[in-house]
Order: sequence, then C-alpha cells, then structure tokens
Amino acid sequence: MILYIYSKDGKVTARSELFWTQQSHDDKIAKGHKHTATINAKEWIEFLCNECEDLSQEVKSLREGEV
Repeated sequence: MILYIYSKDGKVTARSELFWTQQSHDDKIAKGHKHTATINAKEWIEFLCNECEDLSQEVKSLREGEV
C-alpha cells in the first residue's frame, strides 16, 4: 500500500492510495500542508525493523520531508 504523507505545524497525516485523489492533494496543500513523502508501507516497515539505525530521525523526517 502506498501512503502519501503530509505535514503541518509539526503534525503528520497520511492518506492511503485508496483514498488519495488529485483533488484531495490540492485541498491539503491549499490548507497549508506540505507533501513530505510518498512511501510504500511494506518497504517502510521492513526498513524500520531491519535496517534503521535511528528510528527517531526516520520518523522526524516524515515531518520535514527528508524520506
């Protein structure tokens, strides 16, 4: 499953590919959210569990758009 990650005021929201539309994206951006990442949930979880050395930094990157 693909997740679209958005951040605003230090808070992260995610929208799954099942509910993502260009209109929903445009609405998020218009409300001041920043699109920070598009991730494959399966690969992200595997990375976090098997390869990640700094979990805190990886989660923080979702807020700042550095994935």
